[in-house]
Amino acid sequence: MTHYTDTQTFTFDRRADDENITVFANGGSVNLEVQVSPVQWVQPDNMNLPYTTDVSEMVIVAGKTIRITPLDGAEYNFGDGI
Repeated sequence: MTHYTDTQTFTFDRRADDENITVFANGGSVNLEVQVSPVQWVQPDNMNLPYTTDVSEMVIVAGKTIRITPLDGAEYNFGDGI
């Protein structure tokens, strides 16, 4: 299981299954953004972001490029590495 402590970008095929994100806040936060153009990233409307507490939830990823950024000691697992 990979605990990410830095910003990672994940790109998914349009047929991809939903993925799980597990956040270990450790007093920090984790932000998740979806790329909507080559230079623009937005937070999904249906998610309570940034994560500031330990949480695990499903993320709809089909056809999307997703960027996850932990801050101030937070960590996360995402996708098949959980």
